[in-house]
Amino acid sequence: MQTMQTAVSAPSYYRHVDGGIYRFFTEATHTDGLEPHAVYEHLWPFEPGPYVRPMSQWRQRFAAITEAQATSLMQGDRAAAQQAVTAHKASRREAERQMAQTPEGRAD
Repeated sequence: MQTMQTAVSAPSYYRHVDGGIYRFFTEATHTDGLEPHAVYEHLWPFEPGPYVRPMSQWRQRFAAITEAQATSLMQGDRAAAQQAVTAHKASRREAERQMAQTPEGRAD
């Protein structure tokens, strides 16, 4: 009898471009489109929770950090960090919206 191997790798830590801290678990394949997805957990500054997103988005928006860096970043003021992440996210989305409205995605 064959032993089933787990797809979960050792967790690693990442920081989102907006500033949140996350723990990556594994890459999974979507059953319909066969697109690879990241399986990860939000750690800080908002409530922890599991998520998935396409690997293409993961690679664009997340940068690897060490566990020590993640631990250090999570020692700050949670409320201030939430405000900073929310503000950065709004700014990034507005810039993306403006880029999408210009010809060929160029800013005017």
